[in-house]
Amino acid sequence: MDTAIIQRTEKRLAKGNFLTKILSLLVKGETPSEEEVDAILESLIRKVVETVGAESVTLYLMGSDNLISIKNVYYSASLYRGDPAKKKAFQDKVSMLKKLKLNQGQGMVGHVIESGTAYMVRDAQSDPNFYNAIDKELDFVTRSVITVPLVSDKPIGAIQVINKSGDKLFSREDQILLEKVSSYSGKVIEKITNPDVKFDDSEVARYLANMMNYEYCELPPDFMPDDQLVKIIGPEILAQTRAIPLEKMDMNSLMVAVSDPYEFFSKQEIFEQATGMRAAKVVVIPVSALDDILKQIVGDNKPDHEAPTWDASDFEEEQEDVQTIDLDDDVDENTAPIIKLANEIIEDAYVRGASDIHIEPLEQEVRVRYRVDGVCQVNLVLPKTAARPLIARLKVMSRMKIEESRLPQDGRIVFKEYNKKVDIDLRVSSAPLKDGEKVCMRILDKQKSTLPLDKLGFSEHNMKLYREAFRSPYGMVLNVGPTGSGKSMTLYSALNEINSPDINIQTAEDPIEYTIKGLCQMQMHKDIGLTFATALRCFLRQDPDVILVGEIRDKETAEIASEAALTGHLLFSTLHTNDASSTVSRMVDMGLEPFLISSTLLCVCAQRLMRRLCSKCKRPKENFEEWEIKIVERDKYPDDVIYEAVGCTECSGSGYKGRVGTHELMNPDDDMRRLINDGGTTEDIKAVAVKGTMVTLHRDSMLKVRWGITDITEALRVVMPD
Repeated sequence: MDTAIIQRTEKRLAKGNFLTKILSLLVKGETPSEEEVDAILESLIRKVVETVGAESVTLYLMGSDNLISIKNVYYSASLYRGDPAKKKAFQDKVSMLKKLKLNQGQGMVGHVIESGTAYMVRDAQSDPNFYNAIDKELDFVTRSVITVPLVSDKPIGAIQVINKSGDKLFSREDQILLEKVSSYSGKVIEKITNPDVKFDDSEVARYLANMMNYEYCELPPDFMPDDQLVKIIGPEILAQTRAIPLEKMDMNSLMVAVSDPYEFFSKQEIFEQATGMRAAKVVVIPVSALDDILKQIVGDNKPDHEAPTWDASDFEEEQEDVQTIDLDDDVDENTAPIIKLANEIIEDAYVRGASDIHIEPLEQEVRVRYRVDGVCQVNLVLPKTAARPLIARLKVMSRMKIEESRLPQDGRIVFKEYNKKVDIDLRVSSAPLKDGEKVCMRILDKQKSTLPLDKLGFSEHNMKLYREAFRSPYGMVLNVGPTGSGKSMTLYSALNEINSPDINIQTAEDPIEYTIKGLCQMQMHKDIGLTFATALRCFLRQDPDVILVGEIRDKETAEIASEAALTGHLLFSTLHTNDASSTVSRMVDMGLEPFLISSTLLCVCAQRLMRRLCSKCKRPKENFEEWEIKIVERDKYPDDVIYEAVGCTECSGSGYKGRVGTHELMNPDDDMRRLINDGGTTEDIKAVAVKGTMVTLHRDSMLKVRWGITDITEALRVVMPD
């Protein structure tokens, strides 16, 4: 190999992913040509030069005759630049060295290969074992040397570097770096010299990752990327760029997995222009793993190699980073940066699994918060100049009155009109505040399906009570709790259990949150007079068996609902109350007669959502304070393993991932019905319920602490002690 190795390698790299192609031949068991072997060795020496800054690199390999030969020698052009005679002397020396053979154990190199341990000569001129004949012939001064074994399953050769550039001496850190290069290169070098060596694509992936300074990643066998990310990016772009999204790192950046970093490097701009997101972190996975994932995403329809490819010039709009966006006062809701900013905020929240988006103008800035797993978190801070045009843009999208900023407004965004890949709706509410209008958006994923009841966190006791109630032929089943406590999901899961062709189920909703096959679902429109009360009157003429009313908000709806429950219909609905027992007083406050409540009420299910502990990082809690022992009844159940949150990459450092319900079921018996008719207080009703079958929200949440589902801190954040 001549002294222009680095320049030649750069040219080869510029032509394409030659290294990957050669390595793929090795996986298939094919024998590479001599030129291909040289290409791999050249890339290795290039990596060594880049890693430790060596002026000279020599690669030694053990032959089948158990002799050590010099396979490649590199001298930096800086050693003879501008001197043709010196250059020829170095070239002649390379040719001479390649003819040499060493016995095992002979010299410094032989000892390193035989022992399998590295050797460093920090100051060669004062080392008694240093052989300086080559220095004299080339008028070359060796300052320091590192020799490390090249190891596969056993030592197969050695890499030797001489002189650190810049007249410096090699250090212990350089030795460690060189040993790392040797450790991941050994198997590849052994394979090209011995075709019988077994070699798979995971070893190719590790080698490529290290050669290009990427991280190697081993995905679980059943891994599939987030559906929402796939929708936003598009299967076609994923197939074309052969990149799998792993997670969003922030609003505009992704972590992606590739099998060929060289190939992705050439298509990275296409990926980023097409998606509007930056591939901020690239990890390498085996090609077989990537192919399996892509096959499940796009099927067997692989992109045609002859098909036209994306070109950066196809995307004329400049991609801006919304996290550093600076807007002039002249910018309005119709300018490209604001349109793009509004869309990206919604897309980012959707990908992160947020339920709500809060756009909040403050005195000096605009704060964007997402509610994820029931907890608000700041995700973006914008300059104050963004407030007016951004709010105006969201109003345009939700068909609100832009000119009205003094009164609250409600609207709805059908986001598919702005991004065909993301099929979600958003329920939008604006509110005039001191520093400007705030907009809150509830994300309604129309592709989201309900979960089975046994996945919602019901205890066995509560599940039995709830199923008994909604399998009754008539009566009223109410789910109560604050906004975002999972009431709708629970009701729809119950409807799914009883949904069948022989039952007529009709729903009145605002908005329709879940689309379920077999249900007759009606969307409310208050502006034209279609309210819950109107819908209920209509349903009673539609021969229903089961009716769902999205929410009981007023006396009229409450009266019609109770009458429907009295006349042979099973009625489901929701109500905003703190717990099950206060539901009765809430309905009385609406103007409903107590006898109507007592005669129709089958079940009240109060619920909250608590964050689940991350299964990857949760750990048993060791030290308990006295109040903790008391509140979880640790003294009665000392064998229960109680966990606490830790935080890891899987849960973004929060210690929690996902949510679980905690429930309180009040099923009125005869004693409670008499108490309701007699005008009993909320406290009296709760006392009777607890004596009967009701397990309070607090006790149910503590059960989930003792079962290791959540921790004490989260349970007390969501539910007050009794």
